[in-house]
Amino acid sequence: MKTRTADFYSEFYCLADRCPETCCANWQIPIDAETRARYRKMQGKDGQAIRRALRGGHFQNKEGRCPFLNESNLCELILHEGGSQKNLGQVCRLYPRKIAVYGAVETISLSVSCPFAAQLTLKSDNGFSFSETEDDRPPQPNELEPERFRAAMRCRDLAIETLRKRETPLAQRVKRSMELCDAVICEMPIEKRRA
Repeated sequence: MKTRTADFYSEFYCLADRCPETCCANWQIPIDAETRARYRKMQGKDGQAIRRALRGGHFQNKEGRCPFLNESNLCELILHEGGSQKNLGQVCRLYPRKIAVYGAVETISLSVSCPFAAQLTLKSDNGFSFSETEDDRPPQPNELEPERFRAAMRCRDLAIETLRKRETPLAQRVKRSMELCDAVICEMPIEKRRA
């Protein structure tokens, strides 16, 4: 399996309480099934507090914020574990990383909804260049139909190629990359476009 990341990926870290925003507010933070099962078995005050905060598959916000986000914008679940993320759900451990597997290639990117990830992505001098590593993990079957998969790969390549053109203002590059991807999708038969 090949793993592809942007060259600046290793520079990313969570700004925590120095972040101008927080990823722990204004949305319901989903908790994956494996983590919910672990939470149901947790002992002590943390276990009790977590179970009180769980509502179905997410934490119930308090005034729009995760109930474990303190006044300093730090996560109490991490602080109680001395900096360890072992009590976090998958979304909290991974965000803003986005992992997509396409057969024999795993792509790890950063969501620009995170201010520091956006800064790294949009201000990078290397023009969206990528690094690849390889390990002995087997390829994963692709869930997309071959035609849909090829269209998705073509959209990705066109978007990256367009975003690399630094002489064009960013807003125009983003608009153009979306138009190109829309054109690729429109080339597909209508029945293939539906999700």
